[in-house]
Amino acid sequence: MSLTHSKLFTGKVPEPSQHGPDADVDLPPEWGIELIIDEAVISYGPWADRQRTEIQNFYFPNSYRSQTETPEAQPGEDRIHAALHMTVTFSSSVMFKIPTQEKSKVQSGPQ
Repeated sequence: MSLTHSKLFTGKVPEPSQHGPDADVDLPPEWGIELIIDEAVISYGPWADRQRTEIQNFYFPNSYRSQTETPEAQPGEDRIHAALHMTVTFSSSVMFKIPTQEKSKVQSGPQ
């Protein structure tokens, strides 16, 4: 497994007069994680399912939450990281283990 974390330092938003019209100074600083997995076995069970809500809320916030737009940084203020770029690559075989139960083993309740 290989993990690479990259983060550009934010720096300050420059004054508009310091750069020409084609300068990319108004682009947000980059921030990313690259994960390369080699010959992995990924197990999913009750212990992982208990964490599912926390993981989903982190990567996909609930739409019912009230969110406010982050104001654009003004010249002289720190630039703001706008997005996390995450890449997961499986470089060879991967096995997913998801426990299931046969229908014949399921106990049926009173009918």
